[in-house]
Amino acid sequence: MNDTVLAFAVLALVAALFYGAWQAIKLVPNPFVAFVDGWRVSLHCLGNNKLLLLALLTVFASGLGMQIFFVTHPVLPETTLLALSVVWQAIMATLVAVGAGWLHLSVMTKLTQDLVDRADAPKPPTFRALAPKVAAVGALVWLLGYVLHIGENATMLNTPVEHRRIVVLAALVVVQLLLSPLALIRPAMAFGRAQPVHEGMRLAWKHFRSLLLITFIFALTGALFDLTAQSAVRTIRLPYWVSPMVLLYGNLAARLLFTLFQTLALEAMTLLFLRTALYGPPALFVSKSL
Repeated sequence: MNDTVLAFAVLALVAALFYGAWQAIKLVPNPFVAFVDGWRVSLHCLGNNKLLLLALLTVFASGLGMQIFFVTHPVLPETTLLALSVVWQAIMATLVAVGAGWLHLSVMTKLTQDLVDRADAPKPPTFRALAPKVAAVGALVWLLGYVLHIGENATMLNTPVEHRRIVVLAALVVVQLLLSPLALIRPAMAFGRAQPVHEGMRLAWKHFRSLLLITFIFALTGALFDLTAQSAVRTIRLPYWVSPMVLLYGNLAARLLFTLFQTLALEAMTLLFLRTALYGPPALFVSKSL
């Protein structure tokens, strides 16, 4: 019975996504265009934003390195490790938010060069003025996500085992519904909007279908990458003279790089999304102008 309910729930979600994809062709901002252009801007950082790439790579690699070290060298009590993990997640979310602000400002000039003669043209702040604001927003969004995660775990513990897969699916939908409206706040700050929280959330609600679909597309991309990475580890057969650790560390490196560029693509997407919601699509195609 529970498997049947879960199957119907998954089919309903897939059907809703397909219907949303069909309807998204007519949406502005178009989520598929935003997804592709976000990844283009992300990969373009290889040529124009090497310092940003290095900074964020250091943040992600530090977290991964500490996780590997403490798993292989259990020198601290479990409760201490849990507390340190929570603190590091908060610090990392804050640093990534600052890096996102750096990315937003770095592409702002070319993204808005067709708006300079308009009375309502963006007035982006300096990085020094923007950094503490986006850091605070990043920390608060992480805190909200962490509270939701605790609520999800508490719900799971009080749910019969046979119903837990349904709870996981429902939790995924609820988290996306609650966090998606917050995605445009930091881009609104980069645009120099007078009331970035209010305007970011207002535009997010106004274009909620498109924004929700694009967040699901990014989540699906991450899930597909994880599935591919797991399959590669199970199916690739190395020569006997090659250590299995090569495959393990190669998998970790691939995940690290994917996380880095996926994060940059998501942040670039939110900026492009806000630009289109406020002023329409950029005059120049993103891949050529940025």
